[in-house]
Amino acid sequence: MSRFGLYATLRMKNADYHRQAHNLILEKKWGPLLDVGRARVQVAPSDPVARLLIISGSLFTGDYREAHAQHDRLFAPLEEETPTTQDGQQDPRTAIRAFAEQLANEHPDNAGARLFFGITLTQIGDLESALREYKESTRLDSGDAHAHYFQGQALHTLDRVDMAIREYREAVKLAPTDIRMRLNLGSAYYEQGILESAIAQYREAIKLNPSEPFVHYNLGVALADQGRFEPAIAAYKESARLNPKDALVHYALAGVYETKGRPNEAIVEYEAALQLAPALAAAHSKLGWIYYRQNKVPKALAAFGKAIEHDPDDAQSLHGLGLVKLAMRKEDEAVALLKQAYAKEEREDKKKIIRGTLVKVGVFTC
Repeated sequence: MSRFGLYATLRMKNADYHRQAHNLILEKKWGPLLDVGRARVQVAPSDPVARLLIISGSLFTGDYREAHAQHDRLFAPLEEETPTTQDGQQDPRTAIRAFAEQLANEHPDNAGARLFFGITLTQIGDLESALREYKESTRLDSGDAHAHYFQGQALHTLDRVDMAIREYREAVKLAPTDIRMRLNLGSAYYEQGILESAIAQYREAIKLNPSEPFVHYNLGVALADQGRFEPAIAAYKESARLNPKDALVHYALAGVYETKGRPNEAIVEYEAALQLAPALAAAHSKLGWIYYRQNKVPKALAAFGKAIEHDPDDAQSLHGLGLVKLAMRKEDEAVALLKQAYAKEEREDKKKIIRGTLVKVGVFTC
């Protein structure tokens, strides 16, 4: 704990620690603010403002896992849309808003107060109001990378991705070594289909922190979408090396192997994904299709059966199982499955393929 954390004593009264927190917010001393919140929560675990201070400090210091955990603890006791908790205490949303709003009203020209109020509004889900506070904070202090970054996050959540990119770019310009800001900018570029710019941001993020598996995964996704499969494979492999327990990385790597016509390597990765996530229906289904194309009917039957067990409404798994049943000369079962697949399939191109199979077995006419 820093020397600022020592200010928060076990005998701290609400007014004392509120005043102390206010001063730190006005001075944008987010690390010491985190210390104050942690000290306060030790003696008052149900104090919502203390949790808010921890959330805010964690966001600024890049500890998103802690911020999310504290957010969940702050709002866990709430029933939907209730102004008070079950024991009659004030709803924490009301308490934290009042705390932050009071400070913003008392210091309307302080960038820290407006930024903190924006973070608070984000926590309670009022993103439009949060945006107004973030914008005012950047007006008051255009050189604060966090203000641009949090504004970008709010815009991103509201699907205003073009505007989010603008704010993320400004944040990265001001804080070029902050990996989180580069990751968000890369993700926004990716969502807009600007793959080369996304890849550039992911590569810069990797330079900053080569041991972050999620960045390698994102890079792999963008490279695969570009059709650059060998570099994508290398990125996925590095992500899997850094975090071997991530099922989705193995699943993604298997997909690239399959696209490249390397089914046996794809099988290894799909099976690795299923070892980590046995209920991953999509991986079972992908295995089923590989085995079906390899004419390994018993294995295809088992894989499609598992896929449907975990996702009974997946049209492609029903389609695959129907084809397997046809291969086993169980036409009645096959037709029933293919009809289900046809009814559930939403994509017209795939629906047309299923219909073609049903035509061949005499269910539909051309």
